[in-house]
Amino acid sequence: NFDMDQAGMKQQLLHLQQLLSFASPALARHLAAKDSGNMYFCFRWLLVWFKREFS
Repeated sequence: NFDMDQAGMKQQLLHLQQLLSFASPALARHLAAKDSGNMYFCFRWLLVWFKREFS
C-alpha cells in the first residue's frame, strides 16, 4: 500500500468509490459532478486506517 506508485492506495480508493456507488448512488453522482469521484479526499482516512491496522 505504500509503494512509490501508490497502487494499493489507489485500489482502496477505487473500492471505496465502488462501495459508495452501490450504497448511495445519489452521493456518488454528486461527488462525480463536483470532480471528487476519485475519492482523493479520503486519502488521509485510509492512511489512518492502515496505520491503526499495522504496527
